[in-house]
Amino acid sequence: MFDWADHFLNVIERISPFHILLLKTFQSPEDIVREKGIDLGSEFNSLQSKDVFFDIYPEYRDRAKLITQCWKELYELGFVAFESFEDGRHMPGKLNKLTTDFGNKFLDMISSDELNTG
Repeated sequence: MFDWADHFLNVIERISPFHILLLKTFQSPEDIVREKGIDLGSEFNSLQSKDVFFDIYPEYRDRAKLITQCWKELYELGFVAFESFEDGRHMPGKLNKLTTDFGNKFLDMISSDELNTG
């Protein structure tokens, strides 16, 4: 039988805090933008995922290549829906959730009380 917890614990050994930040951000991007009070504008131009991320976290712009690599790795793990960090078009008033069910399950597991108290 497949053991999700065992699989995800193996994944934890290979990822960084940036991977987790990307997953949490794009699991509910509208909530993050609202919590941080970010104004993405009201124009009708679509926004790339990387633009949304760096508007939320401008302090990481100088690490754009690393963040983009982390995104690719999340895609390879099946945790995000688009291969390119430049995909996943968003409208300023409607930010898309980009995590997959698998990515959501991973976030649920790493934030569970069982893992944190075990």
